[in-house]
Amino acid sequence: MDRREELWAFTQEFFEEKMWERDNIIQKAFEDGGNYRQTFMFSIAELFKQLKQQQLEQGKEELHYIGFYFLRSSSLINKAEIMIAAYNEGYYLDDIETIMFWQIDDLLSYAEADMLELLPSLKKKFIRLKDYEVTELKHQYLINYIHYIMQFFKNLFPVIFRLPEFAEVNSALEINVVCGELMEKSTCLYTHRKSETS
Repeated sequence: MDRREELWAFTQEFFEEKMWERDNIIQKAFEDGGNYRQTFMFSIAELFKQLKQQQLEQGKEELHYIGFYFLRSSSLINKAEIMIAAYNEGYYLDDIETIMFWQIDDLLSYAEADMLELLPSLKKKFIRLKDYEVTELKHQYLINYIHYIMQFFKNLFPVIFRLPEFAEVNSALEINVVCGELMEKSTCLYTHRKSETS
């Protein structure tokens, strides 16, 4: 195990403890009326409005993919954002950009507080801890938070296809919802299929 792996293994155990502490807070934020749920649904509705306008004015092709991407820049600019994108059949090759940004401020404050708490233990265990190593850990820590909350917001995927804004866009019979880091390999978390009667 190299130093990077040792650093992350040490951090991972701490992260899991913090998740247990915050699980109830985050879960409530995704329930009806919760701030994560409200901002999430607003961002999706705005994405569909933008997509509809592009289809009408620019001839954008029908919707095939909705992507949720964690941005590597988040840990550098102190802004925890997920980019939400709507793609045609070409996916990344779609030449008409349709994106919105969903900002989750609490995640950044959680990550920063956790890293401050963890830093003395890290410095004690790992000799000559470098700034770039701490930055890399913070980035990975934020990614883990994003992966953790995916279990909550993926439960909202069926709901977004019942939004009135979605009914107004031209979409394929099958739409895949994917998640990952931008321009990296993504994971399909949900597939929406139009019913024969819709």
